[in-house]
Amino acid sequence: TVYCIHHPDEDVRYYCFTCLCPPICAECVIHGIHKNHEVLNIKKAYPQVKTKIQDIVGSIMSKMDELNVHQNSIQNRKKEYLEHNEAIKQQTMNLFDEIRHRIDL
Repeated sequence: TVYCIHHPDEDVRYYCFTCLCPPICAECVIHGIHKNHEVLNIKKAYPQVKTKIQDIVGSIMSKMDELNVHQNSIQNRKKEYLEHNEAIKQQTMNLFDEIRHRIDL
């Protein structure tokens, strides 16, 4: 048995769609902060809540896939930048070596 956080001696039996909070007891629905809210028995609310959660999880997974694509793109750009940077460093060193060589002649 799960008890209400506002009324510890009452079993939770309802879900408030207005607040989307943890399940609540009859006392909360009738006299408490959830009075006049959209409330449904937990058993009847379960399929709706489950569907909403599945939709949210699907959306999150889609966003994670998008983020992974962007992360891979950023990693590829970083690799290209570092390779380009290294090539420029090497060219600069080669030019300085050539200048030193010409000065020594």
